[in-house]
Amino acid sequence: MIKAKAIKGIAKMPQGRKRATLFSLIQESLKLTGAEEKRFQKIVQTDPLYQEAKMLQSIEEVGYERGLEQGLKTTAKNLLKTGKLTKQEIAEVTGLKLSEVRELAKVLNLNNQTNPGDKKALH
Repeated sequence: MIKAKAIKGIAKMPQGRKRATLFSLIQESLKLTGAEEKRFQKIVQTDPLYQEAKMLQSIEEVGYERGLEQGLKTTAKNLLKTGKLTKQEIAEVTGLKLSEVRELAKVLNLNNQTNPGDKKALH
């Protein structure tokens, strides 16, 4: 009963970011009955601000993933510069593919430099 009242209350709210955020919160955290889910989906499908909020959330997630990937590549570059780890070890530590670490080494012009454990990783 509380969930149904909450859904009705949200439907009556003026349009805006708060309303879209509440839609997202309900969708992600509450377990709705079949009838409540049906009513909620009808409201969501007709609310353009909800769609905008979901799009912004997707953009934020893509940005986060890109930032994480860039951070791992920066870490790999820094590790390559030290020469203390093999390319294979750097790949294992960062979670990057060995081919990505090799490409970063090429970009840094470190491909011809090797350290004792790197001979296997070069081939």
